[in-house]
Amino acid sequence: LTPTAVYANNTNAGTATASYIYAETANYLSSTDSKDFTIGKAATTTTVTLPAGPFAYTGAAQTPATVTVTGPSLNLTPNAIYVNNTNAGTATASYTYAGDANYLSSTGSKDFTIGKAATTTLVTIAAGPFTYTGAAQTPATVSVTGAGGLSLTPTAVYANNTNAGTATASYTYAGDANYLSSSDSKPFTIGKAATTTTLITTSGTVRFMDNLTMTATVKPLNTASALTGSIEFKIGTVSYGTVAVVSVPGTTDGTVQATLIKQVSEMPGNYDVTATFTSTNSNYAESSSSKPLVVTPRTAAPIDANSGFYTGTVFAWTTSSTSSTATVTLIASLKDDSGPTGDLRAAKVTFYYVNGTTYTPIPSAKDIPVGLVDVNDGSKGFATATVQFDIGSNNALDYSVAVGVTGAYTNTRTSSMAQAIITVSKPVPGGFIVGGSQIRNINSNGYIKGHKDMYTDYQFDIQYTKSGSNPKGKAKVRVRSYYKADGTLDKILHTYEISTNAISTLNIATNTTTNAITGIKETSGTGNFTAKANLVEYFDDGRSPVAIEGGASFQMEAYQKNCQQEVAITLFRKAGGIWFASNWSGSNTIRQVVASNSVISVTGGGTCLISASAAKLASTAPISKIDEGLNLMIKEPTLEQKIKLSAYPNPFGKQTTITFTLPTDEQMVTLDVFDFKGLRIQRIYQGKAAANQTLEFSFNGSNFPSGLYFLRLTTPRKVEHFRMNMTE
Repeated sequence: LTPTAVYANNTNAGTATASYIYAETANYLSSTDSKDFTIGKAATTTTVTLPAGPFAYTGAAQTPATVTVTGPSLNLTPNAIYVNNTNAGTATASYTYAGDANYLSSTGSKDFTIGKAATTTLVTIAAGPFTYTGAAQTPATVSVTGAGGLSLTPTAVYANNTNAGTATASYTYAGDANYLSSSDSKPFTIGKAATTTTLITTSGTVRFMDNLTMTATVKPLNTASALTGSIEFKIGTVSYGTVAVVSVPGTTDGTVQATLIKQVSEMPGNYDVTATFTSTNSNYAESSSSKPLVVTPRTAAPIDANSGFYTGTVFAWTTSSTSSTATVTLIASLKDDSGPTGDLRAAKVTFYYVNGTTYTPIPSAKDIPVGLVDVNDGSKGFATATVQFDIGSNNALDYSVAVGVTGAYTNTRTSSMAQAIITVSKPVPGGFIVGGSQIRNINSNGYIKGHKDMYTDYQFDIQYTKSGSNPKGKAKVRVRSYYKADGTLDKILHTYEISTNAISTLNIATNTTTNAITGIKETSGTGNFTAKANLVEYFDDGRSPVAIEGGASFQMEAYQKNCQQEVAITLFRKAGGIWFASNWSGSNTIRQVVASNSVISVTGGGTCLISASAAKLASTAPISKIDEGLNLMIKEPTLEQKIKLSAYPNPFGKQTTITFTLPTDEQMVTLDVFDFKGLRIQRIYQGKAAANQTLEFSFNGSNFPSGLYFLRLTTPRKVEHFRMNMTE
């Protein structure tokens, strides 16, 4: 038989027994057996399992592990035991199963890494704007946050946070054992401190070329640093200059100012004066201020108050006795005698026909530019126009004309000072003027004024045809000047030649007067002619001449009273002003005595005894063909030619220098001054005079009125006279 054993304690570990008792049967006796066997403890497996990482520091213990303990009929999930599982670094999860009566013990362990936690650094800028104050500006806050309750508020680190410009606030968290580093940076703008500019002008209304004082003060928002810079002053869009600012004494608010005084050269009208401050201290802003300005015209005055504005032709002949037209040179003489000195080139002149209250612009004489006599003096100018007057069937006709000034200047054209009468007449047949040689440049003026004390050459031969219908002839003038054609001074001597090409008018006037001193009747002749002329410059180096202007208006006046011979020469610019004036009085060209070897002959001018050298010059002029009545007596030099009596300057203001030289010794000589009525007003000298010795005296006319005066030099052999003109 193989019966099943009977077990005892055969489940749990320990000593178990397997036995069997065979019970007695009818055939068999009973029997029994028993055996012990040991049941050992079962093995176990402890497994620690970690999920996929990474694991970052959180500030709390991290328990990512699971544990299983397995064995026969054993399946446990106890909690792992951790070591270093809070801070960043290497942590361990483990478990040890202790076993029991039936199971053996087992252990499991796994390491895992806890990484440093990320941090966030945040820089926050407070709401602006921020303005320069001179102190460091700290508008930023910083927060550093991270897992595990990290919350820091460190102080920002600043760069460029004092001066105006772009500043930076930043912070870098360095991190620690559990936290990674982090950083943040934010820019912010420190604006320039404001400035306030205030403009002050001396007046809201000024005349053209008046001085205007412009003062601008600039006040800064603060006094953190010194305000520096400059102020540009403009009138309209035109800059009048830039001036550096200076501190205002006695102020504590940092105010600075700049002042500019300038003549206003803008044409009359409405403008804004603007002062713009530009700071050279980069911490302060620009600013500006403006004020309205009204520019009004200046009042023009005539150069000669006695003559008025019009100084042009007042009498003109028609081109022939059968012609009805005459060429008239209209001239307006302007002066700006108010201070400061203006610039008459900004004026325009219109000549008008006047008929009652009706003013009609003369054709070709409207808006004529004004030119200067001297480009360095804007206070005196002239406007010229050459026009044709037609008297129709009349033998003579008067025209009322007026001078109107516009542009940057004004006048009252209805004033008697602005009006004149021009007479045009048909000529009387006959008449001539002829002359040649030199005049000394005593008071020459114009763009190409002759150099002082040098001589200007001239030659002219003007007469009417036999029929008296037309003037004919020519004139030529050679000027030596240190001025270029634009009126500016040069270091090179220039030679200019004026030559007429079309004689317009010739007017001869004769006059008989009684000498107030001698009682002798004397005749004189005055010739005036106008022409078109060309102005050319010649060069010493052989270059071809250069034409400067063609068709310019030319005027000449020739005067003869026996041996008293005078000439006045003027060439006007087309653009206004004067090219050349032989002897400028300040308002017009006046006659001057010609050089000693010169000849001027005018119909009705009388007779002069001339030297042989002068006769040669005279013989080249067709005088005998012009006037057979002219008596030129050629003799050897006589006493009257050799006495030299003169005054310089002449005309003069209140003082002139008188000189005389005698050819022989004289024991008694008197030099007296007479007025135009023949009354002696002063004895200059009484005494001896040696031959060829020049005596010089000063005459002061401050106590006498302006006008004509006569010098009388009396010697035992001769009485010599000389005319002087005191203008002021």
